[in-house]
Amino acid sequence: MKRLKQLLLLLTYAVLLGLPALIVTGIAVVEIAVYRASLPAVLEQDLTGTPTYLDRDGEVIAQLATDEARLHLPVELAEMGEWLPAATVALEDHRFEQHIGVDWYAIAAAAARNVRHPTKISGASTISQQVIKRADGRKGRALKAKMREAILALKLERHWEKSRILSTYLNRLDYGNRRIGAESAARAYFGKRAKNLTQPEAIYLAGLPQSPSRFNPWRHPGRALAKYRRSLDRLLVLGILSQEQHLAFNQNPPELSRETPPNRAPKYLQAALEARPAAPGEHTTTLDLGLQKVAQHMLETQLEAINRHDVRNAAIVVIENTSGAVRALASAASDQSHGESQINGALIPRHAGSTLKPFVYLMGIDERKFTAATVFSDTQDAVAARYADYDPHNFNRGYRGPVRLRDALANSMNIPAVLALEQIGARRCFFELEEWGLHEEESFEELGAGFVLGNLRVRLLDLTSAYAGLARGGLAAPPMLDADAPPAPQQRIVAREAAAIVEDILCDNEARSQAFGLSSPLDLGWRAAVKTGTSSSFRDAWTVGYCRDYTVGVWVGNYDGQSMAGSLAVDTASPLWRRMMLHLKAQHGARPLDILQAGEGPLGVEVDTLSGLLPVSGRGRSMREWFLPGTAPTVTALAWFDRDTGKPALPEAYAKWVASKHNHLAASLQAPAGGGSLLQILSPTDGLTYVIDSDLPASQQSLELKALSEAGSVQWTINGETHEDPHWPLQPGQWTVVARGIDGSEAQVEFSVE
Repeated sequence: MKRLKQLLLLLTYAVLLGLPALIVTGIAVVEIAVYRASLPAVLEQDLTGTPTYLDRDGEVIAQLATDEARLHLPVELAEMGEWLPAATVALEDHRFEQHIGVDWYAIAAAAARNVRHPTKISGASTISQQVIKRADGRKGRALKAKMREAILALKLERHWEKSRILSTYLNRLDYGNRRIGAESAARAYFGKRAKNLTQPEAIYLAGLPQSPSRFNPWRHPGRALAKYRRSLDRLLVLGILSQEQHLAFNQNPPELSRETPPNRAPKYLQAALEARPAAPGEHTTTLDLGLQKVAQHMLETQLEAINRHDVRNAAIVVIENTSGAVRALASAASDQSHGESQINGALIPRHAGSTLKPFVYLMGIDERKFTAATVFSDTQDAVAARYADYDPHNFNRGYRGPVRLRDALANSMNIPAVLALEQIGARRCFFELEEWGLHEEESFEELGAGFVLGNLRVRLLDLTSAYAGLARGGLAAPPMLDADAPPAPQQRIVAREAAAIVEDILCDNEARSQAFGLSSPLDLGWRAAVKTGTSSSFRDAWTVGYCRDYTVGVWVGNYDGQSMAGSLAVDTASPLWRRMMLHLKAQHGARPLDILQAGEGPLGVEVDTLSGLLPVSGRGRSMREWFLPGTAPTVTALAWFDRDTGKPALPEAYAKWVASKHNHLAASLQAPAGGGSLLQILSPTDGLTYVIDSDLPASQQSLELKALSEAGSVQWTINGETHEDPHWPLQPGQWTVVARGIDGSEAQVEFSVE
C-alpha cells in the first residue's frame, strides 16, 4: 500500500508538471526501475570532514582545507542545538515531519508556478530530495533528475529516520565561503558551536544555503542581513515567531564574528603533523592554547629585550611531566627580512652545548662507577692522559684542580665531563642518549667524545622531553602531541634514586654559584632543576629545567648559525625560562621539587668537600652528600691534608696543577707512598708532660684521645691495655698510647703525668 501511494504521488507529480500521458507512463516505468535501485553509495559513507585540530579544551587551533571545503565539521543532530534544525526545517521544508519524501502540496504549488512560467521549472524539493540531490552532485533543474530525486527520496524515507535525514542534510549544506555543514558555519560566522547558537543566529544561518554566494556574510553583509529579515517574516507567517520576537530580532540582528584565523599555533601544529600526518575529522591535541599565546608573547618580548641584530631567533617548549603532553611549542624570529618566520626553532637540530652533561653523569651514578662526591681532575693534563688528540678547555680557560662531581656538573665544567665519559665508555653513552629520545643525526665516529661538550645536534622538543624524563625519575617517553592517541609507554632508563641525585645537583644554587653567582636567573626562589648550555662560538644558547609538574626548554640563536658574539645562555635563554617557570607557578599551580630526605632512597652522608671522602676532624670542611646504597665512602680524607700544616695535600696526578698559577688551594703534594703513616694522633701530644691540679676534682681532669685516620675508626691502647672510652683520666706516670686503624695503620705517642 505504501509503495502504491508513493507511485501515485510520483504520477501526480508528472501530471501536474503538464506532461502527456504517454510520457507519464514511460517515466513511471523507468523510474520504478530506478526506485528499485540502491540509494547513492555516498550516503552510506561516514562524513569525516576536513582535518580540524583542537586544543585540550576543544578550542580550534587550525582547520586544514581540502579540495572539497575550507571547513567541514560533521556533528550529530543533537550537537546542533535546538534552534538551527528547527529554523532550517521551517524555511526549507516546513511539512518535513508530515510528508513521506515528496510534498504533494508543494508539488501542486510548483505546478501552478510552472504553468505561469514554463521556462523556469520549479520543483518544490523537500529536504529528503535535496539530500539525494547533493549525494548525486546534480546542479540545475533537469526534469528527469528531479523525478529520480523524488523516487529516491521516497525510498530514503522508508529506510531512514527523519532525524538521520535532517542530520545528513545539515551536515552537507553549503553555507558559503567553502564552509560545509552547520557546525562549520556556526564556528565561522559566530565563533561558537552550533549547539550554542542563539535563536536569531540560527535563523541567520538557516537562510544562507538558499544562495551561499549571493548571501555571503563577509562579502555581502547587506544582502545577508536582508535575507535574515525575510526569514523572520516567513517564520512569523508560519507562526513560529511571535510578533514580539519578530520585532526584537529585527531590531537586534546577530553580530558576526571575525573569521577564525586559519592557524593559531602553526609551529605546534607542524610538530603535531610530523608525529601524525593530517587525517579527516576532528583531532584533539595536547596544546593549551592560552599557554601557547603566553609562550609566543614571551618569545617575542625576549627577543625585543635582547635587541641585537645578531640574536634573531628563539623557541620554547613546555611539557607536562606526568603525561609527557606538550602544552606549548612556539618559535619566533625578530627580523622578518631573513624569511625565517616559517622556520620552526623547536624542530631544527642545533648544537647541544652542555645540556647533555647531566645524562652522562647520571649514567655513571646509576652504574655505580662514581658518585656525586667523586673527585675529577680539572687540570691541564687530565684529558691528554686519556685522549691524546683531544684538548678540551673549560669556558673560563681556568682549572680548578680536584672537583667533586656535584660542583663539576653544577658549574658545567668541561674537563670533568670528558673524564666521566671516559670512565663510562663514550660509545655506550652516545647510544644511551637515543633511549632518552635524543635522535642523533651524526654518527659517533664523526663526533667522538666531543659530543658531551655540545658538538652533537639535538632538537629543542626532544631535549625538553628528555629532561621531562629526568623529572619523572628516569622514565623516558616521546613527547605527546595527540590527545586522542593512547599514552606512549614509558621506559625506565635509570634508577629513580640515581635520577634524584642528579636532580638535587641541578637544584643546587649554591653549588653553581662559582659559574653563575647566587642571584642568576636560574634561582627562582623555590626548588627547580635547571641546566644551561652554550655551543662553541656562541651559536646556540639553551636553558632547560623542570619543577614537579612542568619542564620548560628554551633555545636562542640564529637559524643560519651566525655567532651571537659572546652572548651566554644565562643572559639570553635563561631569563625566558625563568619567566615561563614563574608564570606556570602563578597561573597553573606548578609546584617546587621536593627536597631529598634521608630514608627516601639515596643515603645522606657527611663528606669532606675537598676529597669527597669521610671528613677528618680539624681538617677542611664538610657537607652532606647523597649516595646510592653501598656507594658511600668508607675511608677518611686524612691523606688529602698535610699532617703538619693541615693544608690540602694532593695526589701525584695533580703535580702540574699544584705547580701552576691555577693552584688556588695553596696545595702541596702528598708524601710518596711509604713516607709516613696514614694515621696521626692529635691528642695527647707526643713528649708532653701533663700536671694534675690538686685543687680540681679528679673527675674533671682527663685527656681526650683523638686521632686523624684515613681508615675511619681506631682502637686505643694505653701501656698495652685496651681503652674504649675516648677520655682517659690523668694518672701519674709514664704512658705510651697506641692508635690502630682498621686497615692496619698504627701511630704512637709517649707522654708523662706529674
